[in-house]
Amino acid sequence: MKKKEAKQMEMNQTNVQMQPKKKKKRKKWPIVVGVIVGIYLLLKLVGSMITPPEMAVVTTTNAVKGDLQDSVSVSGTVAGQNKKTLFASISGKIADVKVSVGDSVTSGEVLLVYDMADMDEKLEQAQLQYNKSDAGYQSAVATDKDNKAKLSEAKTNLKVLEQQIKDYTALVERLQEQITTNKQNTSDNLARQASSLNAQAAALQTELKSMSPADADYTKKSQELAKVSESLANVQLQQQLTATSDSDKELQKQLKDAQEQLADFQKYKAEMESQKKTSEATVMDNYDKDQLSVDKTLMDKSLEQMETDYALAQAGVTAEFDAVVTSCNVVPGATLTEGMQMMTLESTDAVKVSFSATKNVIAKLEIGQRAEIPIFDKV
Repeated sequence: MKKKEAKQMEMNQTNVQMQPKKKKKRKKWPIVVGVIVGIYLLLKLVGSMITPPEMAVVTTTNAVKGDLQDSVSVSGTVAGQNKKTLFASISGKIADVKVSVGDSVTSGEVLLVYDMADMDEKLEQAQLQYNKSDAGYQSAVATDKDNKAKLSEAKTNLKVLEQQIKDYTALVERLQEQITTNKQNTSDNLARQASSLNAQAAALQTELKSMSPADADYTKKSQELAKVSESLANVQLQQQLTATSDSDKELQKQLKDAQEQLADFQKYKAEMESQKKTSEATVMDNYDKDQLSVDKTLMDKSLEQMETDYALAQAGVTAEFDAVVTSCNVVPGATLTEGMQMMTLESTDAVKVSFSATKNVIAKLEIGQRAEIPIFDKV
């Protein structure tokens, strides 16, 4: 309609403009101009009254068949399905914490660094303690081995000594008996000789008393008496010597040697008995051996554990999977104890979102629909 009116206006203008050309009268030009202006103003007024208000411009496109997309935006709580709370596997001082809450980490990334100077000191102390304990263990083993040898020696020697003491005791008794017998035999022989000589001397004295010095046999008998008296004196002297000392020096020497050897055996036996008693008290029994073995095992494991802890400290604490740090309870300079909670990681690859929604929103949701979940700086 607007175009039609504009066309009419152009036609009117044309008509208006064409009328002066037909008359071709120069004297009427001012009147013609005034008429044209009046007609233009009239048409302008009429056009503004009958022209409807200008409508908004609408962009259109060709209609096609397709699926309409609708989106829903909700707020909720995001939780990783792969969630892990990290606990300290070793005790030690923290040198640095590489992450904070909200940081994204990748698998293998270092999260925490231990103070290796502190770990060096702990490892050195563990090694010194091991050396000390090992020296004690080796000493105990060596002492037990020595005590066993001494016990075995004492048992063996006591058997031999008992037989030797028995043999030498019999030898001493035999020598003493032989010496006594020899003494008795000598004494008896001398007594018999003295008795015989005394009888001879008495008979000669009786004969001399009945004789005169002038008799031919007097001198002979006197000489015989003198010889008998001399022999008697020698026998009596031998009897005195036999009463104060042993004439058989060889037997006396054998007896002395046997007695001294017997005394040595008895002394050595007393030493072996003492050694046997002491060794039996100090040799480890099965309980002592088991306890020593357990102590040795614990000692070895303690050093092995410290060496393992040292290696773990060198590696630091690392992430096992791509995740976000959702909690962190440690700071540099703090001292961790084994089992202490350090931080929590939640996977960003597989997450679970908990949210509340209206019935209208829920009606639009279906299993398998795509969802975009912004987690910190990652979607």
